[in-house]
Amino acid sequence: MYKPIINPSNACANSDVGSNVFLLFIVKTKPENFLKRKSIRKTWGDQERFPNIRTVFSIGVPKASHTMVKLKRESKTYKDILLMDYRDTYYNLTLKTTSGINWAVAHCNVAEFVVSVDDDMYVATDFLIQHLKRLPQGQAERLYLGHVYEDTLPIRKENSNEYTQKWVIDEDEYSFSTYPNYVFGGFIILSMRTVVEMYTIIPYTKTIVMEDVYVGILASRLGIVPIHTDLVDVYVTYSNSEKFKTLMASHFYKSSAMLRKAWECHLSIVDKDIEKAVFCTYLKDELESVREHIDNILYWIDMSNNAV
Repeated sequence: MYKPIINPSNACANSDVGSNVFLLFIVKTKPENFLKRKSIRKTWGDQERFPNIRTVFSIGVPKASHTMVKLKRESKTYKDILLMDYRDTYYNLTLKTTSGINWAVAHCNVAEFVVSVDDDMYVATDFLIQHLKRLPQGQAERLYLGHVYEDTLPIRKENSNEYTQKWVIDEDEYSFSTYPNYVFGGFIILSMRTVVEMYTIIPYTKTIVMEDVYVGILASRLGIVPIHTDLVDVYVTYSNSEKFKTLMASHFYKSSAMLRKAWECHLSIVDKDIEKAVFCTYLKDELESVREHIDNILYWIDMSNNAV
């Protein structure tokens, strides 16, 4: 049984909102992704703009001791870090996901919905909230929503290559010829009832490496059918495209600069702000890289100044 080293146990209780937390984001993030977390706090995870949301970052133990020191400092500043006592590796992503589910039930069961989300996702939080509020009650009660993969075949060793090696699963781990239908792991939308039901069977469900497939297995065991939406894109949707204007979420925002640009573009759309619309043009990777480097320096200067 894995336990928290750092537990933001008051993230949902210690607020003016009290029991009116509508949406909880559990963000799966690498220990060293400090700048991405900062950007999320200022964009789609901004609790000042969205007072009825809460955001918690789920992390495993880093390799480097200096990263642990920085994480503890970050936690002291923001009080939103869930640091568990397993190693932070790709092959522990399922543990990161289930740790988030367990934490949500233990410390934020007042939330109506929970989103398990990667830190390289762009999220239109206002669109997401509107979408959830419009769902029929029967659908919303046991919700498991996102981009659904259907009839996916397990990758066996003999059929793998250098690109699919990390998804190989032996028959003794998973013996069936297909996976149950499951939601893309970068953005899984769940009702709290679904989260609680999954929480009850996690101890009795064998873990596999692919965290999104594992959540699909949990849902299948509970008789919960995943619901597909085209409003979640598993690939990057650039902000200068027409599709971007209606999306709830999009993947592969690899830099904080790219995320902030997308967010400013989104605000220009919802606020009808022509001046901000400049952010809806495509930003070259080279410029993103420069901005990322500068932001990283400024972030650590700020953190050093705030250190006690």
